[in-house]
Amino acid sequence: MYNFTYDAQFRRYLIQITRIFNGFQYESTGSSGITYTTVPSIYGLNNTQAASILTKNSENASMTVPLFVTYPIDVTPSSERRLNPTFIKRNQVTERGIDSNGNYTNESGARYTVETMMPVPIDLRVKVELITSNQSQMYQLLEQVITLFNPEVEIQTSTNALDWTAISYAKLEDIDISPLNSVMPSSSSYS
Repeated sequence: MYNFTYDAQFRRYLIQITRIFNGFQYESTGSSGITYTTVPSIYGLNNTQAASILTKNSENASMTVPLFVTYPIDVTPSSERRLNPTFIKRNQVTERGIDSNGNYTNESGARYTVETMMPVPIDLRVKVELITSNQSQMYQLLEQVITLFNPEVEIQTSTNALDWTAISYAKLEDIDISPLNSVMPSSSSYS
């Protein structure tokens, strides 16, 4: 019998990819001079419930733009990166000693053998749409995205020193500029 496991891997990667697009700004000039506005980045699917939330459940409200929207479009097993699927990596781990007060000491503590199974390599393709209200916003944000992805961005999903899948990368595959001022960069691969 197979034991069910769920590690929320896709969710973690989608959150990290969405976070890549946080913090971009565009410049605008108004009566008070030059202002810089930070563009929000959200994870969202194109469904009526998400659209309702974005418009505050009103038909009279419009979405705030510019806006980065991230969603998955394709998951493909990566056979060229697949190694021995039955391989188990064994790591010998020694903890630091703990005294009677619960403080760490300079002595060696408990020793463990940690076994990790070979991960299943996949390519996760993600679409990131940039929705803007004018071409100036689109070009300003597009330049920042292209500069960041030169040629890829590392993603860290774990701080565990024994997790061999903790570091992966997101790579910009193509950019499609549509008449609706929408930029659709990014695809990510991880193993």
